Amino acid sequence: MRDTAIRFLPLILGAVLVLRTAVAQVPATIAEQLTTPERIEKTKFWPTDGKAARDQYLGSKACALCHNVLVQSQLQHSMAKASVRAESSPILADHADTGFHIGD
Repeated sequence: MRDTAIRFLPLILGAVLVLRTAVAQVPATIAEQLTTPERIEKTKFWPTDGKAARDQYLGSKACALCHNVLVQSQLQHSMAKASVRAESSPILADHADTGFHIGD
């Protein structure tokens, strides 16, 4: 009996892994099955829809009040460092004597 159980153990473990993976691919909620336009219409909010006035944006500090782990993680990402205000740019500060002009 024990030999039979040991022989089928890899098959059973494989089946469990396949079933677990199959379950992981199923969306948890109906919201995850919506297209982006449908989701925007449903929620009436989308961060990049461009409808909010600039002064209505509270910034990442306001988001961090509830989503601190996510904000801290995003701050470490290279994309967070891809754009910076000119007055905060270390590269521009290091090359303050360099000019810029368009045309001849």
